[in-house]
Amino acid sequence: MYTADTLSRAVDPNAQLNAETEEDIRVYVDAIVKSMPVTSNKRNQIVEETKKDDQLQELLGIIRDGWPETKQQSCPVRVREYWNIRSELSEADGIIFKGSKIVVPTTMRRFMLNKIHEGHLGIEKCKKRAREVIYWPRINTDITEMVQSCTSCLMYRPKQQAESLHPHDVPNRPWEKVAVDLFTLNNREYMVIVDYYSQFFEVCTMTSTSSKAVINHMKAVFARHGTPCELMSDNGPQFASQEFQSFAKEWAFHHTTSSPYYPQSNGLAENAVKIVNTRSVRGRKEDHKVKQKERFDKHARDLSKLKPGDHVILQDMKTNTWSKRGIVRSAQDRNRSYQIETETGEIRRRNRRHLRPVPRQQQAESIPLPTHDDFELDDTAEATEQTASEES
Repeated sequence: MYTADTLSRAVDPNAQLNAETEEDIRVYVDAIVKSMPVTSNKRNQIVEETKKDDQLQELLGIIRDGWPETKQQSCPVRVREYWNIRSELSEADGIIFKGSKIVVPTTMRRFMLNKIHEGHLGIEKCKKRAREVIYWPRINTDITEMVQSCTSCLMYRPKQQAESLHPHDVPNRPWEKVAVDLFTLNNREYMVIVDYYSQFFEVCTMTSTSSKAVINHMKAVFARHGTPCELMSDNGPQFASQEFQSFAKEWAFHHTTSSPYYPQSNGLAENAVKIVNTRSVRGRKEDHKVKQKERFDKHARDLSKLKPGDHVILQDMKTNTWSKRGIVRSAQDRNRSYQIETETGEIRRRNRRHLRPVPRQQQAESIPLPTHDDFELDDTAEATEQTASEES
C-alpha cells in the first residue's frame, strides 16, 4: 500500500478533464497573451514567422503531442536545446511561450536584439530587459556579442580600470637613477631632477625649454652629483630630440621614457613638482599675509595692555555705549582677551577693543579693588570665632 504525496505533480493519466479547471486555464492564458508588451501587428508577425520556422514548428508539435522519455534516443536533434526547459514551454494562438516570455523565431532575433540595445545600454541591463519579455536558446551570448561589437558603445565606453602597481626598482646607490620633468610656476619655466634612491631633488630655473638649454642645466647638475646610469623622463620634444639622444650617448647614461599621456610612469618627478608647487604656494601665502598686515597697520594702532586689578569701562555691544564698569581679573595677551568682573559680580570676557581704562580721578567711584581680607580670615579671628562657638 502506498500513500500519495500531496505535493506530487504526477498526473493521473486516467483522470478526466474538469471543465471548470480547463476554463480557468483558458482565462489565464488569454490574460497572458493580452498582457504581452507587443502590438497586435508584431504579434501577428511573430505568429507568421513561427509558422515559417521549421525548428519551432517541430517544437510546437512536440509540445502538443508530448515530450519523449529520453533526450538522446527519442528527442529530435533540432529541439534538444529546449529539453532542459520543456516543463516551462507552452503554446497559445500559434505563439510558443517559456513561462510568460515569447520564444522568438530565428528570423526575428536580430530585430529583437537591435530593439533591446536601442538605448545603447550595457550588457547586464540589456539582458535584464530581454529577460522580462523574450527568450531563445543562447540569448545571453547573443546579447553579449552584440553589445561588445556595437561601434557606438566601443567609441564612448568609459576608461578602463587601473592596473596593478608596477613600481620602479630601488637603486643600489644615490644618483644611480634619476628622473627629470619640466613644469611652469608663476609664468616661469623650471626643470626638476630627482634621485630615485634618496628622493633628493634640484630645481633649475629655465630661460628656455629647448633641448640645448635642458642639456646645459643637466651638465651642471651632473657635474656636481655625478652622471647617472639611467635617466627617466616623459616624451617631451626636449627629450625626444636627436640632440638629447646624442647627449645621452656621449655621457653614457640610458634614457628611458614613459608612455605618452601616462605621467604616472614618471611619478617620482611628478611628486617632486607637487612639492615645489606646495612650497611656492605656502611662500606666496606668507608674503600675502605680510603685505596684508602692512596695509592694515597703516590705519591701526596698538592699545595699551591691561593688568589684573585695572578698572575698565565695557562697551555695550547692543547700544554701542560705554556704560558698564568692571575690574580686570585675568588677561590673555596672545589674543588680546580679558576676563572682567562687572559691578554686579558677573564675569565676562571681552576683547581689548571693547575695554577702556577708567581715568585715575574716577577710580574712587568705581568698584574697590579686593584685598586679602575680603577672601581670607585672619588666623586670630578664626580662633576667636571658634572659641565663641564652643562656649555657646
